[in-house]
Amino acid sequence: MQQVELEPLWVTYDEARRLFGLSRTTLWRLLRQDRIRGARVGRSVRLEAQSIQDYLQKQAEAFD
Repeated sequence: MQQVELEPLWVTYDEARRLFGLSRTTLWRLLRQDRIRGARVGRSVRLEAQSIQDYLQKQAEAFD
């Protein structure tokens, strides 16, 4: 049987920092500016990984 690895759809601040190389402060600021999506789960915050990727892609296109 083949094993499939799934990418997380929603990540913690620490996971987002490791995956995308952005600081917690930058992630918090982007969330507050509605540039990335987040959700509160109890006392925890989860960030939508795709919204972070989309944000970085737009920044890369603007950089060219």
